[in-house]
Order: sequence, then structure tokens, then C-alpha cells
Amino acid sequence: MTITLYISPGAIEMQRDQQFTRAMNIFKWHLGSDEEVMRGVDYWTSDYVICTYKEHEQYISGPHSEYIFRRALGKKFYLLFETDEQFLAALRELAPTKPYQWQWKVENVSDLQEPKGYEVTSKGDRRFSPFFMRIPDPKGKLGYITLEDYYQLYLKGYIEQGYTRGIDVKGMPPLYPEKMKGTAHRTFGNYIFLNYGLFYELALIGKDHVFTDMFDKDGGQNLTYCDTLNNYYCQMGFFEWKREN
Repeated sequence: MTITLYISPGAIEMQRDQQFTRAMNIFKWHLGSDEEVMRGVDYWTSDYVICTYKEHEQYISGPHSEYIFRRALGKKFYLLFETDEQFLAALRELAPTKPYQWQWKVENVSDLQEPKGYEVTSKGDRRFSPFFMRIPDPKGKLGYITLEDYYQLYLKGYIEQGYTRGIDVKGMPPLYPEKMKGTAHRTFGNYIFLNYGLFYELALIGKDHVFTDMFDKDGGQNLTYCDTLNNYYCQMGFFEWKREN
């Protein structure tokens, strides 16, 4: 399978920016090994787009309003923000009026009905899956590791016993359960907030979708993302919200 990636002129100018590096890494990591990547020739015909927020504003205005329609069809975007202030201003402009919602899954619902489910796992939009999100290994020995491996090895404590693969300890209990409470929740929430392009995408997508996680009836990363978004927008005064225990 061949995937096309369009890198906008503005994004090319930001090649040395940390956000650009993150965007390229996220793009490469969430693709499967059987997919070949080719450089897209333009914005409209490419499967994936990396562009600046200013260019994004141009795409969604006037005759380019088809941007929203194409995003709804599954095109994947990563927006680059020139400053922290620009990122925070963009979040304010979304102006959600009610808390973001999550549930296990949405069944037998067409795209024309509500609510519309949006799967944020490896079976859905893999940009938001801990199996594809990566961070530098805290000890510097394993290069980049997935958030799933970070959870299995570091948060559960098995790195101390010499394990180097999360899959080898998956399903095993944490070594220090008293330290585990809420730790994974905060780790995933902090990761998504610090990756501006992904956080903005979540905030935009969630305005008319319910985040789903087919693997966890009690709420997995879908719950984490809702809590992170709701906590931010509640603090900013957009709506009232209190986390359900």
C-alpha cells in the first residue's frame, strides 16, 4: 500500500523546528511496515498533510472550505504552530461549549447520526495510540520507546529487573502499585498536550465526535484525552466540568 504525504511550503521552512521533527516522527511511527511513503505533489490529493497553522487557516477559508470535509473523510493532519501563544489562541478559537465525551464504542450509527464515534486506539487513528506514540528512553539505552513500553517497563517498574520489551511483562502486575495510581493517566495526558498538533486535532475532532476505545469498557486513552481536554477548557472558563470517579 502506498501512502502520500504532503509537506507544505511553510512546514518546509520549519524543518529545523522541534515541532517539525515530532510531526515527521509521528507520521513515520504510526504507519504500518507494509506501507510505502511517497511525497505528495499537492495538498488536495495527498493522504496526509503537515502544514503550519497559518496555512491551515487559508485552507479552511473561502473556496478552501473543503478542508473540513476532507478531514471528516479521514485525511490526517499535523499542524505546526510558530509560538506557544499561537497554539493557545487556536485552542481558544475552537470555543467548545460542552465537555468532551467518551464511551466504549458507538455501534450501528451512521456518519449522519449522533453521536459519531472516533476510535483513538491502534484500531482507529493510530496517532493517538500509546503503541505508536514515542518518547526518548529515560535511561538513554533503548533509543525511542513507545508510551506503551514506557508504561509496561518504567511505570510498572520492570525496567529495574532488566526487561527491555514491554510485551514481555504485559499482563504482569506492577511492582509498586502504590505509585501507579493515576500515573499512566497523567503521562498520556501530558504527552498529548505537549504535542501541539495532536492536541489541536483532538480538540477539533472531539467537538462533534465521541472518543472511543474498543479495548477498555471502563475508559482507556479515550477517557484520558477527554479529561485532558475538559480540564484545560474548564480552567479557561468555556464550560463547567468535574471528573467522574
